[in-house]
Amino acid sequence: MSEKHIPVCIDQMTSQQAKIELGYGRFGEPGTPSHNFASFWISIKEDEERGKRDSDAIRLARRANLIAWIASIIAVIAIVKDIIL
Repeated sequence: MSEKHIPVCIDQMTSQQAKIELGYGRFGEPGTPSHNFASFWISIKEDEERGKRDSDAIRLARRANLIAWIASIIAVIAIVKDIIL
């Protein structure tokens, strides 16, 4: 497989599937330029996937933090309301 087609092929798979195919020799034998290029491309794909997961985790954490603040404010309002009335 030419280096021109490797990224297209890998991008159609998950990084896990691409690693399996790399192990089966689909992108050439270990040590060959095509194998090394495929390995490099898979590592880029893994970094992108990791970045997306991290971004999703940060977004969820921020949302949870906001919900916690809202709950705290509601609790304070309820306590103050009971004290005043």
